[in-house]
Amino acid sequence: PISEATRGVISTLKSLGLALEVSKRDLEGIRDFYRECRKRGKQGAIDFCEKIFELSGVKYSIMTNVPFNSNEAQYWRGPKQQSYSERFRSALRVDPLLAGDTEAIQAALKGSGYDVSIEGARRYLRDWVDTMNPEYMMASTPHDFVLEEGSLAGVTKSSVNEEAMTEPFAFVQSQSSTHSATCNGTEDDAPSVINEHSDFLGEVLM
Repeated sequence: PISEATRGVISTLKSLGLALEVSKRDLEGIRDFYRECRKRGKQGAIDFCEKIFELSGVKYSIMTNVPFNSNEAQYWRGPKQQSYSERFRSALRVDPLLAGDTEAIQAALKGSGYDVSIEGARRYLRDWVDTMNPEYMMASTPHDFVLEEGSLAGVTKSSVNEEAMTEPFAFVQSQSSTHSATCNGTEDDAPSVINEHSDFLGEVLM
């Protein structure tokens, strides 16, 4: 018997044109395919990604990007700045704010020339929104995370149509497609390091 995970690997290899290598159990032949991609460097990686998107019928994927992480930030700004295919879009991740990671936040603000203050953090996030053009903001929270009553007092409601947001597929682009949008995953019960009592979220984002 072949496991579901194994079937996925075999199906992928066949879709990539490696059916003969799979049938012969030619591991070196399969590795040679990937070696050829690597030999072509960045262009090989770009072409391989494009092929994967086309074969899978996926229009784009969304990355998670943390502007408070200097290792990530350097590829968005500065000498190592990269250009990215439209196949890869960004999401602004703000975990350090929820975790109250003042060390990471202060280092990011100082390193970029922003005031180490609540207003400086707000400006920092606004500028990163302009840089990344993210699809949405995100953060990891524990399963029992609770925003205490009154935390959002004074926040002005936006013009978002809240009723429309509750409709099925509210966030799926309206277009004809042979692929149906489904989400049958389960929640991750792993413990989180996020501090739900941190006041950074309310002070910076609200």
